[in-house]
Amino acid sequence: MNIFALTFALIIVSVLGSQSTIMGKNDCKGHMIIINEVQTKRPDWVELYNPNDYKVDLGGYRVYDRDEYEIAFAFPPKTIISPKGYLAKVVHKNTTGFAIEKNGETIFLWDACGNKIGTLNIPYIPKGSSYGLDANGNYKMLYPTRGKANY
Repeated sequence: MNIFALTFALIIVSVLGSQSTIMGKNDCKGHMIIINEVQTKRPDWVELYNPNDYKVDLGGYRVYDRDEYEIAFAFPPKTIISPKGYLAKVVHKNTTGFAIEKNGETIFLWDACGNKIGTLNIPYIPKGSSYGLDANGNYKMLYPTRGKANY
């Protein structure tokens, strides 16, 4: 193999390798993550569900009560949600920059690349209830089941 061919091969390997490294840092494979349940009575929390058969690192995913990705709360790296698992995040103005309004509002979810992957319009939630997905895939008032399947 001549020196030109060897140099060209090394450049191609180098370029392809750096592109895959970038994609590894910003995993935009379209992992389905669902806003599963919310509660507005102290503490407020947002629960996410991973319907995939593999764990997902939520590092860089964002959630907020306004459609403003740049200032939304970002999950830290290595925030792992198990396959078919739930992750509930307590939200408070002092820790996440927002709380869920008791009279209802909308929350938004973005993946690590800034793609909006979830929007949930939350109605007024009475004390002792939450709002989430039922077994048929419809949002409705529920008994709170933070970190578990809804029923």
